[in-house]
Amino acid sequence: LSVASFGPTTGRVGTTVTITGTGFTAQTVVLVGGKSVKPTTVAATALTVAIPAQAGDGLIVLRHPGVANDVTVGKFVVVADPAIVRFVPAAGPAGTRVEIMGAGFQNGDQVLLGAKPLAIAELAVTRILVTIPPGATTALLTVARPGGKAVSSAKPFAVTLPPPTITGFAPTSGAPGTMVRITGTSLANEDKAFFGPTPLAVTNRGEGWLEAKIPVNATASQLLAAAG
Repeated sequence: LSVASFGPTTGRVGTTVTITGTGFTAQTVVLVGGKSVKPTTVAATALTVAIPAQAGDGLIVLRHPGVANDVTVGKFVVVADPAIVRFVPAAGPAGTRVEIMGAGFQNGDQVLLGAKPLAIAELAVTRILVTIPPGATTALLTVARPGGKAVSSAKPFAVTLPPPTITGFAPTSGAPGTMVRITGTSLANEDKAFFGPTPLAVTNRGEGWLEAKIPVNATASQLLAAAG
């Protein structure tokens, strides 16, 4: 019993490996990672075997029953499909770093939020660190392998707006009841305006601005504020 070559040497579970050599018989036993696997085909100079799901360390060994002549064929490297177990945090604004935890990650894998590619900061077999880019929207996280399998998270990553900021307002002074336009960043439809501690009635709003009326019973100057 001797081995000349085998191939392929890497692939997914179920890959058919061809082993060439001499002395193969119907009684030849194939071990993959210590697990006995029945050959798919056997001839005197070649046999084939499918890599099982439990491939262990992938070491392939040939054996004839009752004979202490194990022949080591070589190691088959199993390429595992990627799997996402969880990710943290569950939500955040653009710029948030998200850690994806799972298994089977490898160089060349791509990460997407919906259809938007994400920059990979770190990649290991069980974790990937990505950054949420500007313009991203709430969607599932996906790890895609070119020419292979793509897997998505069970829940979406929720893209949130950063806290609102006020960059200016006009007019800067006026009588009670004055209508004021407040401009800023990250102003959402649900954001509220305040005159000191007093909520203001928002009468109109648009991209990056909102209009609110100073209370008619105001008697002193107060800071303007916006809050979600």
